[in-house]
Amino acid sequence: MELKKEYTVYILGGGQLGQMIWYAAQKLSKKLGITITVVFLCKEDDLCTSFDHQIGDINRYSDVYNFGLRLKGVENAVLSIEIEECNLMALMQLEEEGVVVYPSSSSLESIQDKYKQISRLNYGRIPVPRFTLCKNRQELINFYRDVAASIIWKPKMGGRDGLGIRVVNNQADSAKIPNAIPGVAQPLLDIAKEVSVLVARNAKGITRCSPVFETIQDSETHCLHYLKYSQDDELQNNKALYQIIANNSVVSLDIIGLAAVEMFLLSNGAILVNEVAPRLHNSGHLTNEFANFSQGEMYLRAILDLELPDWQMDFPEALLQNIVGPDDLSGEYSFKGIWEFMEYSNNMKNTSIDCNIYKKSTTRPGRKLAHIAFAGPDASALEDALAVYNKMVSVTQM
Repeated sequence: MELKKEYTVYILGGGQLGQMIWYAAQKLSKKLGITITVVFLCKEDDLCTSFDHQIGDINRYSDVYNFGLRLKGVENAVLSIEIEECNLMALMQLEEEGVVVYPSSSSLESIQDKYKQISRLNYGRIPVPRFTLCKNRQELINFYRDVAASIIWKPKMGGRDGLGIRVVNNQADSAKIPNAIPGVAQPLLDIAKEVSVLVARNAKGITRCSPVFETIQDSETHCLHYLKYSQDDELQNNKALYQIIANNSVVSLDIIGLAAVEMFLLSNGAILVNEVAPRLHNSGHLTNEFANFSQGEMYLRAILDLELPDWQMDFPEALLQNIVGPDDLSGEYSFKGIWEFMEYSNNMKNTSIDCNIYKKSTTRPGRKLAHIAFAGPDASALEDALAVYNKMVSVTQM
């Protein structure tokens, strides 16, 4: 594969995932002896304003169009995303004018609309839960009566990373659901484990899958709280099956770039796809320091049509915890005890640590502020290290 000297990537969005893309680009440039220029379209208070950027709104047509238009006629250039919630009409127009957009506007349209997403997966013979579109509260009640058991509801548009999910255990619970907002309803499943596989796919259709990660969600917010990897657990024993389902899901949605495929392992052994995120993902953070390639590097390799190597973890065990804003705290904050913990961690034997603080200036309840991850040969030692971290470190008011 012939390497070009220079590549250009324009990114819609500029949060912590954008930071990871920027750092991955620096490492990959140095590794391959090339130059990858990354520019972000972001808000004034976004994290990536410390890098090359343009201020704008990724949901405003004119901002996205004018930003992407700078790539027209530029060789080895791609317009891409950090987050899927962006203006699709502008991307469609840019594609018509010859700008390369990965993932495509068509793929993003199916991702943004959860009913289109699950319908497209179902059409592609991907195993998904039973589902129906509920245009209002009465249709939700009708589905609940038909299922005759608890159901979940998620908004048709928006609601990424578990936001907006509601559980309906009885007819009275339907009052929790906004009446005028369409949503996708599904039976509440008997889930044994939730898992994720990341898939890198280039324009030639070549794919590479990550190992299988177990994701443990917060029961209230439905957002990822813990992430685990173990080379010897039952998930890795069935790795090929999870990877096939993940690969086929990304092909069905025609995603070019990187995607995280979130799946349910049911108590009866069935595997169902929950959702697909067409970008770097929280469930891929263990690859940032503990795999042969980070999710950011695999994403860049995919959209720039660079070699896609096999993807493996460097450690037999790994564990990650998200650090989020406390329920009783908003505004400026600090990590009390973080330096004491890092000093203490120097004495931990056979345990590697990745403490990634996102440098957000303010917190609010549930906001992702950082993650702490551990890797090594002994799972119990990693659990002990995390327990020490939680005892020593806290998010406090400044």
